[in-house]
Amino acid sequence: MAKDTYNERNTKLGGKKRANSVRNGRRNSNRNQLKRKSKPSRRLNIKKLFFLVLVLFILIFCIYKVTSSFISKFRSDNSTKTVKTLSAEEIQKQKDNVINIMIDPAKGGNNEGLSTKNLKIPEKDINLDIAKLVSTNLSKYKDVNVILSREYDEDMPVKERAKLAKDNKVDIIVSIRLNAQANGDDANGIDTYYTDPKEKPSIVSDANEEKKDDNSSSDTTKKATATVDESKEEKREELSKKLAIKIQETTISFVKLRDRGVINQNYDILKYAEMPSVIIHAGFITNKSDSAILEDKEKLGYLADGISSGILDFVDTNRSDIKADRINYR
Repeated sequence: MAKDTYNERNTKLGGKKRANSVRNGRRNSNRNQLKRKSKPSRRLNIKKLFFLVLVLFILIFCIYKVTSSFISKFRSDNSTKTVKTLSAEEIQKQKDNVINIMIDPAKGGNNEGLSTKNLKIPEKDINLDIAKLVSTNLSKYKDVNVILSREYDEDMPVKERAKLAKDNKVDIIVSIRLNAQANGDDANGIDTYYTDPKEKPSIVSDANEEKKDDNSSSDTTKKATATVDESKEEKREELSKKLAIKIQETTISFVKLRDRGVINQNYDILKYAEMPSVIIHAGFITNKSDSAILEDKEKLGYLADGISSGILDFVDTNRSDIKADRINYR
């Protein structure tokens, strides 16, 4: 077989090179096409991954909501069952443990009282403002129940206020008013009045009936009865005095007002109240310094906080005695 000449070999080699070049070009072209096609595929995978994560998140959230709702319902059912399992005696015991308190803002209506030195705020409005603040403070606690003798600008006679307390089975009366000096303006400070609560009318009438038939009683029986009555009245007076002392102490610790102490004096609602009762004079409206405090809303709030704290402290330390005293006025 004849060998290819130099030119023929070059021609063939050139042809092979061109063929290889064409093939390589096609391969490169195919690779580029593959690369271009692979990019959309990657973007598609990212979208799918994002979608799966989103679905998983929604699924977890739904499971959490369902579980939370189930747990909340379970707890609610359990608490309801606990309430239902209480006996009638236990429910009554809880009710009896609640102390009923009446806050009595003095004055009202045409009975305005005197006015403050600077802003000319009448006493009736200051009394009501303090009473409402005290009521709000006390209403936060479940073991006390609070009523106001008046919530608006109206004047209620003192006997009607005492009757309101009795009709609502009130255990404690705290009357709020201001003091005044007749001929001057140097008197200042806070004082709290108390007196021994009055006997229940039925008890008084029964005692009178017993006195009619007293001829048959011996001197020893008379002395024993007198001793028992004095002891009972002393204990009842002690409750009112304790309430007065506690309110006086806590109030002067909240506001900078002179401590005028507690005073045993029978006047206004104290004349007719059958339950432990006090009157707090929250400063002298005729005094410039006291009047400035009574015109200041923030300091008025401190004043109410002090009264509220005193009432709560008294209730906490004397609850059993307060409940035992109900026999005298309910």
